Amino acid sequence: MQPQEAETALSDLITEVKGRLEVSHPAQNALSSSVRVIEHDEAEMALDDFSHIVKFYRVYITAADYDKLCAVARSLDMIEILEETNIIPFVIR
Repeated sequence: MQPQEAETALSDLITEVKGRLEVSHPAQNALSSSVRVIEHDEAEMALDDFSHIVKFYRVYITAADYDKLCAVARSLDMIEILEETNIIPFVIR
């Protein structure tokens, strides 16, 4: 996956996760902010933000979402972000 593809994949993933949450969920604004960060060519920062949002707001993601996230992280050479934040407990298998 090329960096531009990774940005698009991350933006799509965050948008999908956001769409599954209730409109009143407290993570909605934070997720919107992460998408805007990607629009400013800061995918690495958005990846970090997203992983912290998942953990802080207890946003559950699917195993498929996590696999996509790992692919994006590897593409951006940022897999350590996922290791550091340890969002595995929030992955629905």
